[in-house]
Amino acid sequence: MLDRIQPSVRDRTQSLRSEFSTAQAFRHVVIDDFLDPDLCARLIQEFPAFDARNAVNEHGEVGRKAVFTDVARIGRSYAEFDRLMRSRAFLDWLGALVQIPRLVYDRDYIGGGTHENLDGQELDPHVDFNFHPLRPLHRRLNLIVFLNPEWQETWGGCLELESDPWRPERKGPRQRILPLANRCVVFETTESSWHGFSRIQLPGGRRNGSRRSIAVHFYTRQRAGIETAPSHSTIYVPPAHGRAPSVGIRAATGGRPGAGGPDWPPRPPDPIPLRTGARFLYYARRHLSFTLVSTRPHPDLATEVAARAVETQACYGRYSRTTTVMSSD
Repeated sequence: MLDRIQPSVRDRTQSLRSEFSTAQAFRHVVIDDFLDPDLCARLIQEFPAFDARNAVNEHGEVGRKAVFTDVARIGRSYAEFDRLMRSRAFLDWLGALVQIPRLVYDRDYIGGGTHENLDGQELDPHVDFNFHPLRPLHRRLNLIVFLNPEWQETWGGCLELESDPWRPERKGPRQRILPLANRCVVFETTESSWHGFSRIQLPGGRRNGSRRSIAVHFYTRQRAGIETAPSHSTIYVPPAHGRAPSVGIRAATGGRPGAGGPDWPPRPPDPIPLRTGARFLYYARRHLSFTLVSTRPHPDLATEVAARAVETQACYGRYSRTTTVMSSD
Protein backbone atom coordinates (compact mmCIF):
# COMPACT_ATOMS: atom_id res chain seq x y z
CA MET A 1 0.00 0.00 0.00
CA LEU A 2 2.92 2.39 0.44
CA ASP A 3 2.96 2.91 -3.34
CA ARG A 4 -0.02 5.25 -2.73
CA ILE A 5 2.50 7.61 -1.10
CA GLN A 6 4.69 9.50 -3.56
CA PRO A 7 8.14 7.86 -3.94
CA SER A 8 9.78 11.26 -3.46
CA VAL A 9 8.12 11.45 -0.03
CA ARG A 10 9.25 8.00 1.02
CA ASP A 11 12.76 8.79 -0.14
CA ARG A 12 12.84 11.82 2.19
CA THR A 13 11.81 9.98 5.34
CA GLN A 14 14.99 10.86 7.21
CA SER A 15 14.83 14.57 6.37
CA LEU A 16 11.11 14.67 7.17
CA ARG A 17 11.88 13.09 10.54
CA SER A 18 14.33 15.89 11.24
CA GLU A 19 11.79 18.55 10.18
CA PHE A 20 9.18 17.01 12.46
CA SER A 21 11.41 16.86 15.53
CA THR A 22 12.77 20.42 15.16
CA ALA A 23 9.58 22.21 14.07
CA GLN A 24 8.62 25.45 15.80
CA ALA A 25 5.42 25.84 17.85
CA PHE A 26 5.34 22.05 18.40
CA ARG A 27 6.38 18.92 16.58
CA HIS A 28 4.88 18.76 13.09
CA VAL A 29 5.80 18.35 9.45
CA VAL A 30 4.27 19.65 6.21
CA ILE A 31 4.54 17.24 3.27
CA ASP A 32 3.65 18.50 -0.20
CA ASP A 33 2.70 16.14 -3.04
CA PHE A 34 1.93 13.49 -0.43
CA LEU A 35 -0.34 11.06 -2.23
CA ASP A 36 -0.12 9.54 -5.66
CA PRO A 37 -1.52 12.32 -7.92
CA ASP A 38 -4.16 10.03 -9.39
CA LEU A 39 -5.46 9.05 -5.95
CA CYS A 40 -5.56 12.68 -4.81
CA ALA A 41 -7.46 13.70 -7.95
CA ARG A 42 -10.02 10.96 -7.35
CA LEU A 43 -10.44 11.99 -3.69
CA ILE A 44 -11.20 15.52 -4.86
CA GLN A 45 -13.66 14.27 -7.46
CA GLU A 46 -15.46 11.90 -5.07
CA PHE A 47 -15.57 14.29 -2.10
CA PRO A 48 -19.07 14.00 -0.59
CA ALA A 49 -21.54 16.82 -1.21
CA PHE A 50 -22.36 19.06 1.75
CA ASP A 51 -25.14 17.36 3.71
CA ALA A 52 -26.97 19.25 6.45
CA ARG A 53 -27.45 15.98 8.33
CA ASN A 54 -23.68 15.81 8.75
CA ALA A 55 -23.40 19.48 9.74
CA VAL A 56 -25.22 19.47 13.08
CA ASN A 57 -23.01 21.20 15.63
CA GLU A 58 -22.65 20.61 19.38
CA HIS A 59 -25.71 22.79 20.03
CA GLY A 60 -27.97 20.70 17.81
CA GLU A 61 -28.04 23.33 15.06
CA VAL A 62 -27.07 22.99 11.40
CA GLY A 63 -23.74 24.73 11.05
CA ARG A 64 -21.34 25.50 8.23
CA LYS A 65 -19.13 22.46 8.68
CA ALA A 66 -20.03 18.99 7.44
CA VAL A 67 -18.20 15.87 8.63
CA PHE A 68 -18.43 12.37 7.16
CA THR A 69 -16.78 9.69 9.29
CA ASP A 70 -17.69 6.50 7.40
CA VAL A 71 -14.81 7.16 5.05
CA ALA A 72 -14.55 3.76 3.38
CA ARG A 73 -18.17 3.99 2.19
CA ILE A 74 -17.81 7.32 0.39
CA GLY A 75 -16.39 5.75 -2.76
CA ARG A 76 -13.63 3.59 -4.17
CA SER A 77 -10.90 6.20 -3.77
CA TYR A 78 -11.81 6.77 -0.11
CA ALA A 79 -11.85 3.03 0.55
CA GLU A 80 -8.36 2.95 -0.98
CA PHE A 81 -7.22 5.84 1.23
CA ASP A 82 -8.67 4.09 4.28
CA ARG A 83 -6.81 0.87 3.44
CA LEU A 84 -3.59 2.89 3.20
CA MET A 85 -4.11 4.52 6.59
CA ARG A 86 -4.79 1.22 8.34
CA SER A 87 -2.06 -0.80 6.60
CA ARG A 88 0.81 -2.06 8.74
CA ALA A 89 3.32 -0.78 6.20
CA PHE A 90 2.00 2.78 6.45
CA LEU A 91 1.72 2.70 10.26
CA ASP A 92 5.31 1.51 10.52
CA TRP A 93 6.53 4.16 8.07
CA LEU A 94 4.64 6.95 9.86
CA GLY A 95 5.79 5.72 13.26
CA ALA A 96 9.40 5.76 12.10
CA LEU A 97 8.98 9.30 10.73
CA VAL A 98 7.60 10.70 14.00
CA GLN A 99 9.54 8.28 16.23
CA ILE A 100 6.38 7.00 17.92
CA PRO A 101 6.28 3.20 17.57
CA ARG A 102 3.24 0.93 17.47
CA LEU A 103 0.75 3.49 16.19
CA VAL A 104 -2.92 2.49 16.11
CA TYR A 105 -5.18 3.85 13.38
CA ASP A 106 -8.62 5.08 14.48
CA ARG A 107 -11.07 2.92 12.60
CA ASP A 108 -13.93 4.99 14.07
CA TYR A 109 -12.65 8.31 12.64
CA ILE A 110 -13.89 10.07 15.81
CA GLY A 111 -13.30 13.76 15.19
CA GLY A 112 -11.83 12.82 11.81
CA GLY A 113 -13.12 11.89 8.36
CA THR A 114 -13.91 14.34 5.60
CA HIS A 115 -14.31 17.95 6.71
CA GLU A 116 -16.01 20.59 4.59
CA ASN A 117 -16.06 24.16 5.92
CA LEU A 118 -18.16 26.78 4.14
CA ASP A 119 -17.50 30.49 3.75
CA GLY A 120 -17.62 32.22 7.15
CA GLN A 121 -16.57 29.15 9.16
CA GLU A 122 -13.63 29.29 11.56
CA LEU A 123 -12.06 27.08 14.21
CA ASP A 124 -10.85 28.63 17.47
CA PRO A 125 -7.44 27.55 18.82
CA HIS A 126 -7.78 24.35 20.81
CA VAL A 127 -6.08 21.22 22.06
CA ASP A 128 -7.76 17.94 21.24
CA PHE A 129 -9.32 15.35 23.51
CA ASN A 130 -6.51 13.12 24.75
CA PHE A 131 -8.04 9.64 24.99
CA HIS A 132 -10.13 7.66 22.54
CA PRO A 133 -13.76 7.92 23.72
CA LEU A 134 -14.49 4.24 23.06
CA ARG A 135 -11.20 2.41 23.60
CA PRO A 136 -8.29 2.66 26.08
CA LEU A 137 -5.94 4.49 23.70
CA HIS A 138 -3.82 7.62 24.00
CA ARG A 139 -4.21 10.13 21.18
CA ARG A 140 -0.83 10.84 19.60
CA LEU A 141 -1.03 12.22 16.05
CA ASN A 142 -3.28 14.10 13.67
CA LEU A 143 -2.82 13.63 9.94
CA ILE A 144 -4.63 16.03 7.59
CA VAL A 145 -4.65 15.91 3.81
CA PHE A 146 -6.06 19.03 2.16
CA LEU A 147 -8.17 18.68 -0.98
CA ASN A 148 -8.43 22.25 -2.33
CA PRO A 149 -6.97 22.61 -5.86
CA GLU A 150 -6.69 26.37 -5.33
CA TRP A 151 -6.38 28.45 -2.16
CA GLN A 152 -4.99 31.88 -1.34
CA GLU A 153 -3.90 33.19 2.04
CA THR A 154 -6.29 36.15 1.76
CA TRP A 155 -9.18 33.68 1.80
CA GLY A 156 -8.48 32.79 5.44
CA GLY A 157 -8.82 29.17 6.51
CA CYS A 158 -5.08 28.62 6.94
CA LEU A 159 -4.21 25.99 9.52
CA GLU A 160 -2.49 27.76 12.42
CA LEU A 161 -0.22 26.01 14.91
CA GLU A 162 0.95 27.74 18.09
CA SER A 163 2.24 26.83 21.52
CA ASP A 164 0.69 29.57 23.69
CA PRO A 165 -2.49 31.33 22.52
CA TRP A 166 -3.57 32.30 26.04
CA ARG A 167 -1.19 35.25 26.36
CA PRO A 168 -0.91 37.09 23.04
CA GLU A 169 1.94 39.23 24.32
CA ARG A 170 3.99 36.08 24.97
CA LYS A 171 3.25 34.17 21.82
CA GLY A 172 6.03 32.10 20.39
CA PRO A 173 6.33 31.10 16.76
CA ARG A 174 3.02 30.57 14.94
CA GLN A 175 2.90 28.48 11.81
CA ARG A 176 0.35 29.27 9.10
CA ILE A 177 -0.21 26.51 6.56
CA LEU A 178 -2.11 27.07 3.32
CA PRO A 179 -4.67 24.25 2.78
CA LEU A 180 -3.60 23.33 -0.76
CA ALA A 181 -4.50 20.04 -2.42
CA ASN A 182 -2.24 17.06 -1.69
CA ARG A 183 -0.53 18.91 1.15
CA CYS A 184 -0.33 16.68 4.21
CA VAL A 185 0.23 17.98 7.74
CA VAL A 186 1.19 15.60 10.52
CA PHE A 187 1.39 16.94 14.06
CA GLU A 188 1.76 15.51 17.52
CA THR A 189 -1.21 15.92 19.86
CA THR A 190 -0.10 17.07 23.30
CA GLU A 191 -1.41 19.38 26.00
CA SER A 192 0.21 22.35 24.25
CA SER A 193 -0.43 21.55 20.57
CA TRP A 194 -2.86 24.43 20.02
CA HIS A 195 -4.28 24.64 16.52
CA GLY A 196 -7.23 26.03 14.57
CA PHE A 197 -7.92 28.15 11.50
CA SER A 198 -9.01 31.71 10.84
CA ARG A 199 -12.42 32.64 9.44
CA ILE A 200 -12.88 31.62 5.79
CA GLN A 201 -13.54 34.70 3.63
CA LEU A 202 -13.91 33.60 0.04
CA PRO A 203 -14.02 36.24 -2.71
CA GLY A 204 -17.34 37.10 -4.32
CA GLY A 205 -17.11 34.67 -7.21
CA ARG A 206 -16.22 31.78 -4.89
CA ARG A 207 -18.71 32.20 -2.06
CA ASN A 208 -20.25 28.85 -2.93
CA GLY A 209 -16.88 27.14 -2.51
CA SER A 210 -15.51 25.52 0.64
CA ARG A 211 -12.39 24.37 2.47
CA ARG A 212 -12.06 20.59 2.17
CA SER A 213 -9.82 18.07 3.89
CA ILE A 214 -9.65 14.57 5.29
CA ALA A 215 -8.33 13.94 8.79
CA VAL A 216 -7.08 10.76 10.46
CA HIS A 217 -6.07 10.35 14.09
CA PHE A 218 -3.53 7.89 15.44
CA TYR A 219 -3.19 6.47 18.93
CA THR A 220 -0.94 4.29 21.07
CA ARG A 221 -1.85 1.89 23.82
CA GLN A 222 0.71 3.40 26.17
CA ARG A 223 2.28 6.82 26.71
CA ALA A 224 4.97 8.11 29.04
CA GLY A 225 3.49 9.21 32.36
CA ILE A 226 5.09 12.65 32.17
CA GLU A 227 3.20 13.27 28.90
CA THR A 228 -0.14 12.00 30.18
CA ALA A 229 -2.95 14.09 31.64
CA PRO A 230 -6.28 12.81 32.98
CA SER A 231 -8.94 12.38 30.34
CA HIS A 232 -10.39 15.60 28.94
CA SER A 233 -12.51 16.72 26.02
CA THR A 234 -11.44 19.29 23.44
CA ILE A 235 -10.38 22.55 25.10
CA TYR A 236 -10.78 25.87 23.31
CA VAL A 237 -9.29 29.27 23.93
CA PRO A 238 -12.17 31.64 24.76
CA PRO A 239 -12.80 34.04 21.87
CA ALA A 240 -11.74 37.58 22.73
CA HIS A 241 -15.03 39.34 21.95
CA GLY A 242 -18.73 38.73 22.31
CA ARG A 243 -19.00 34.96 22.78
CA ALA A 244 -18.99 32.54 25.64
CA PRO A 245 -15.88 30.48 26.23
CA SER A 246 -15.71 27.01 24.74
CA VAL A 247 -13.35 25.12 27.01
CA GLY A 248 -14.64 21.58 26.76
CA ILE A 249 -17.87 22.79 28.42
CA ARG A 250 -21.10 24.44 27.34
CA ALA A 251 -23.82 26.44 29.02
CA ALA A 252 -26.44 24.40 30.84
CA THR A 253 -29.24 26.65 29.54
CA GLY A 254 -30.27 24.65 26.52
CA GLY A 255 -26.68 24.08 25.47
CA ARG A 256 -26.41 27.61 24.08
CA PRO A 257 -23.52 29.85 25.09
CA GLY A 258 -24.37 33.08 26.87
CA ALA A 259 -23.39 36.50 25.58
CA GLY A 260 -19.89 37.25 26.78
CA GLY A 261 -20.09 40.98 26.08
CA PRO A 262 -17.32 43.26 24.87
CA ASP A 263 -15.30 42.90 28.08
CA TRP A 264 -14.82 39.14 27.74
CA PRO A 265 -12.44 37.77 28.76
CA PRO A 266 -11.80 39.86 31.89
CA ARG A 267 -8.27 39.98 33.20
CA PRO A 268 -7.57 37.11 35.59
CA PRO A 269 -7.68 37.73 39.32
CA ASP A 270 -4.74 37.00 41.60
CA PRO A 271 -3.12 33.63 40.83
CA ILE A 272 -4.83 30.60 42.32
CA PRO A 273 -2.48 27.80 43.42
CA LEU A 274 -3.16 24.35 41.99
CA ARG A 275 -2.65 21.28 44.12
CA THR A 276 -1.56 19.38 41.05
CA GLY A 277 1.42 21.65 40.41
CA ALA A 278 2.80 23.16 37.21
CA ARG A 279 2.38 19.98 35.20
CA PHE A 280 -1.35 20.64 34.97
CA LEU A 281 -3.13 23.56 33.45
CA TYR A 282 -6.79 23.49 34.35
CA TYR A 283 -8.61 22.17 37.40
CA ALA A 284 -12.35 22.52 37.78
CA ARG A 285 -15.07 20.29 39.15
CA ARG A 286 -18.70 20.16 40.29
CA HIS A 287 -20.43 22.66 37.93
CA LEU A 288 -17.47 22.84 35.55
CA SER A 289 -16.19 20.01 33.39
CA PHE A 290 -13.37 18.16 35.19
CA THR A 291 -10.30 18.73 33.06
CA LEU A 292 -6.57 18.54 33.71
CA VAL A 293 -4.09 19.52 31.05
CA SER A 294 -0.30 19.52 31.09
CA THR A 295 1.31 22.94 30.66
CA ARG A 296 4.85 22.01 29.73
CA PRO A 297 6.73 24.08 28.61
CA HIS A 298 4.62 26.95 29.96
CA PRO A 299 4.19 26.38 33.73
CA ASP A 300 2.98 29.95 34.26
CA LEU A 301 -0.20 29.06 32.36
CA ALA A 302 -1.45 26.97 35.26
CA THR A 303 -2.58 29.97 37.29
CA GLU A 304 -3.79 31.77 34.15
CA VAL A 305 -6.27 29.08 33.22
CA ALA A 306 -7.28 28.27 36.77
CA ALA A 307 -8.24 31.93 37.06
CA ARG A 308 -10.16 31.76 33.79
CA ALA A 309 -12.09 28.77 35.13
CA VAL A 310 -13.24 30.90 38.05
CA GLU A 311 -14.08 33.77 35.66
CA THR A 312 -16.13 31.42 33.54
CA GLN A 313 -18.09 30.23 36.55
CA ALA A 314 -18.65 33.80 37.73
CA CYS A 315 -19.73 35.10 34.31
CA TYR A 316 -21.90 32.20 33.17
CA GLY A 317 -22.95 30.34 36.28
CA ARG A 318 -23.42 26.61 36.20
CA TYR A 319 -21.98 24.52 33.39
CA SER A 320 -22.59 20.91 32.59
CA ARG A 321 -20.09 18.36 31.42
CA THR A 322 -20.22 17.73 27.68
CA THR A 323 -18.99 14.70 25.82
CA THR A 324 -19.00 16.57 22.52
CA VAL A 325 -15.97 15.64 20.42
CA MET A 326 -14.84 18.32 18.00
CA SER A 327 -12.55 17.82 15.04
CA SER A 328 -8.97 18.96 14.79
CA ASP A 329 -8.64 20.97 11.66
